[in-house]
Amino acid sequence: MKKIIAMIFLLALTASLISCGGKSGNRPVDNAGNQEATSTGTDFGEAENNETAAPSDAGQLDFSTTDIDGNPYTSDDIKDAKVVMVNFWEPWCGPCVGEIGDLAKLYEEYKDRGFLILGVYSTEGQDEDVRSIITDNGVTYPVIKSGGNMSEFMTAYVPTTVFADGSGRIISAEPEIGAHSYDEWKAIIEDYLAKA
Repeated sequence: MKKIIAMIFLLALTASLISCGGKSGNRPVDNAGNQEATSTGTDFGEAENNETAAPSDAGQLDFSTTDIDGNPYTSDDIKDAKVVMVNFWEPWCGPCVGEIGDLAKLYEEYKDRGFLILGVYSTEGQDEDVRSIITDNGVTYPVIKSGGNMSEFMTAYVPTTVFADGSGRIISAEPEIGAHSYDEWKAIIEDYLAKA
């Protein structure tokens, strides 16, 4: 019995290190950085075994929002890309912030091949934290606020990543949940670009 409890604890600890629980989508955040229980977004849905399931219709991005500096950013701004990586993250999420440096490197490596990353966050009142994180990590890809129908593609965890084409059509069969290493993301990105 002690072994089972130890295994469950170890699995829970591992999951917490890979991703931060809590829905991203305009939810209030307390002073400790934890989101409260209410949500305005839509999950992909959860299967009976509590694994995140993909929607039956992958969907279409349709948004009009602003970047971190308040400049307009819409679905039309991604039309020249072959593959768009939409990375939902929050400044209070350690694993999210931990992979941003690798994402910045990958963007620089693949942007000339039609690859675009959109960093999407929704926590209100943390623009200065976001600005500091993207500056510290040399981020040159667009970092935008969640808007339009983006909440439809978020899961109960951050980071969550979906892939789309330049028209905004979601091309990933299911979301990538949790942070990945540089090499893991590189393999995923190369696979999508090869199919584009």
